[in-house]
Amino acid sequence: MKQSATENTPQLMLNLEQMTRLENYASEFARMDNSLVIARSANTLESSIAGEPFKLNGLAIMLIEKGTLEIDLDDNRYTAEGPSLLVLDPVATVRLSSPKWEDVEIFSLFCTSDFLNGLNVNLSALHLPDIAEKAARTLPLSESDTLLLQSYFQLLMRALRSFTGTPIDHHIASSLVASVLYLVVQLHYKSLNVESIARPSATGPRPRRSSYVRDFLRLVHVDYVRHRDLEYYATRLCISQKYLSVLVKNATGKTASRWIDDFVIMEAKNLLRYSDKNVQQVAYALNFVNQSAFGKYFKHLTGMSPSQYQKSAK
Repeated sequence: MKQSATENTPQLMLNLEQMTRLENYASEFARMDNSLVIARSANTLESSIAGEPFKLNGLAIMLIEKGTLEIDLDDNRYTAEGPSLLVLDPVATVRLSSPKWEDVEIFSLFCTSDFLNGLNVNLSALHLPDIAEKAARTLPLSESDTLLLQSYFQLLMRALRSFTGTPIDHHIASSLVASVLYLVVQLHYKSLNVESIARPSATGPRPRRSSYVRDFLRLVHVDYVRHRDLEYYATRLCISQKYLSVLVKNATGKTASRWIDDFVIMEAKNLLRYSDKNVQQVAYALNFVNQSAFGKYFKHLTGMSPSQYQKSAK
């Protein structure tokens, strides 16, 4: 039986107030109240939370600029080589380590669940299934993508340092964090080859099959709450369900039906975790005929009931 990296080990629950201790070690640091922290430093995590299993009371986005970081996430271990991107979700138990901390440089953004819940963003876009299902999935970055993400972080850092306590400060911070989140999603889209599907070839017209996949993903993004049946999307694209499934599977590695289900489940998780809705309200918000139908659908795909997930995630 495989033993979890964090099994039977006390867990540290980190909130943003505790995360402000990074200020004692970071070469660059800024915060807004107890809802948002951004820090940059070599050895910052080794000096503060490295080696201890913990859960975050919020979301962490880490740009690993240099060095090697090892992430124990429940039963799995991930290794991130800089430059790479790491997203830590509040649900999982995490432990961070490195074979050579002196070589590690990390630019980190932490924000609370309450802060995230107050952002005016499209949650379904921000919580793509392949991102949220693997909370500590590491994503290698190109030099240009690294520089782009660094510029976003630096802009947020400068903005937080310039704040004077006016009501508009929170709106500026919210907009900048939303921009970072959208960029993170875009980078993950690129890793899934979705962007290459959507972009015409420089050497000629885009094949029609690539257009089908692009158009399918866009339709799902817009209509997954109202339509969970593959027939609807195949009809909209004027192709057969079987052909659509083959095209999507070949292009993305997942079936068309799985894409639809993953979008629905991730929105359900968002609502159960971050909103004040109860299970019945979530069921109706996602266009299920009743709570029972939603419960069966959710448990079939996640292995737990909506109420069990809601209790475990909050």
